[in-house]
Amino acid sequence: TENPRLDGEGEKEWVARILDLAKRKSREAADRGTLIHDFIEAFYNQEYMPEMPAYVRKVDEAITAHFGTQLWIPEQSLVNQEGYGGKCDLYAKPKHDFNGVVIDFKTTEKSPGDLTPYLEHTLQLAAYREVLAPSARCANVYINGETNEVAIYEHSEQDLRDGYEMFLCLLKIYKLKNKLN
Repeated sequence: TENPRLDGEGEKEWVARILDLAKRKSREAADRGTLIHDFIEAFYNQEYMPEMPAYVRKVDEAITAHFGTQLWIPEQSLVNQEGYGGKCDLYAKPKHDFNGVVIDFKTTEKSPGDLTPYLEHTLQLAAYREVLAPSARCANVYINGETNEVAIYEHSEQDLRDGYEMFLCLLKIYKLKNKLN
């Protein structure tokens, strides 16, 4: 195993040490993800950055190749009358011949091209697009900040429709459980 029991270490102490290591690793990954998000947000806000990580340009190149040149809005806040809200990582508003795009960034230590979204990723994007642009295309952009690899996973229209229905069911459960109806 990766973290074997130390000589003389009891099971309780070993489990506590492993749980502490897992918490620390999780916190480090969250901090790394926040930093990557912050750099990408600054880029799309056109903030001056004397030094920019290589993955920022890779993200922009991949998004432009996939969705074309758009006027991107980073960190778009949203609130729905159903009782939920959030912040979309990157958004392109719909125009007369364009339905818009809703993007959520996900960071990873794995090769992004090997990843497929968790169901929760689909539900999140489906809920966001319902507020921002109900016919928008939706994608997760996976970023490895170490290797600068980027991959885009665009969700199908049917997955997004089904995802929104699932999201509403989960929201209903949450409201009932917490007596918010």
